[in-house]
Amino acid sequence: MASLGLVLGGGGVLGIAWEIGVLAALRDAGIDPLGRTAVVVGTSAGSFVGARLGGGGPGDLEAEQRQPAADSGPDVMAQLDYELLADIFVRWTSPVRMTEEIARECGQLSVKQSTITEDAFLGLIAGTLGHTRWPERELRIVTSSCTTGRRTVWTRTQDVALERAVAASCAIPGILPPITVDPSTGERFCDGGLWSGTNADLLADDGLDAVLVIEPLSASTNQLGEFSARALAAEMDVLRAAGSEVIVIAAGAAYSELTIALMDPVKRPEALAIGRADGTAAAASVAELLSGATPTRAAS
Repeated sequence: MASLGLVLGGGGVLGIAWEIGVLAALRDAGIDPLGRTAVVVGTSAGSFVGARLGGGGPGDLEAEQRQPAADSGPDVMAQLDYELLADIFVRWTSPVRMTEEIARECGQLSVKQSTITEDAFLGLIAGTLGHTRWPERELRIVTSSCTTGRRTVWTRTQDVALERAVAASCAIPGILPPITVDPSTGERFCDGGLWSGTNADLLADDGLDAVLVIEPLSASTNQLGEFSARALAAEMDVLRAAGSEVIVIAAGAAYSELTIALMDPVKRPEALAIGRADGTAAAASVAELLSGATPTRAAS
């Protein structure tokens, strides 16, 4: 197979652990999608995983996820304005499809949340990334402009700091502060998950033979999970219409029980183990995809 795209979806702190578990399980099964990948699309948690994979393989990241949760600064969840958060999430998850107008409304509201400062959040992301090098493999980090609501993609060609792009993509509206990705403009950006938990359609014009989507968010039993599942279904249609084979590794039922606490670092080892199990279950389907056979959707 000539070309492969990899999509790493959103899902908070536990989504990072789950995705790393999936990739580690595929590696142990003798499958290396990263070695075949031409381009990675990373949204929110997926942007962090995509960036970290530029500084080490799944094994290195897996060891980190097994470590006890460290004190990472302010308890963001304890400082939430829940009325503001609810307003954002209703606007975010209600539409059948996101629009720039709705994304702008959510972005403008997200600026009002005051759980942690922008500089403090940037410092946290920079510290956990552990490096500032954009990967050699093309990485597209998805964000949403708080000013216009436009879905905005960042790559190494735009000469912005990796940690700023990742922090913006991880800036969940109503929970974490929007980020000034390019300080020369002053424009702030928040989570690309406003548009979709996956944004896989960003690969439609790349002429890829196949696309592998790894995403935990649709396992959520709340409205955000439903919104993410709708968006992904539409994106799969777009990719297939463009001639790409598509396979999705989605989190299974065991993971859905964790989705009420996606920002809880204490549960990372559990999410990692579930990701490993889901990755092992999907290994045969992924092997078919990489061999050029028509794949079936991975069981979850």
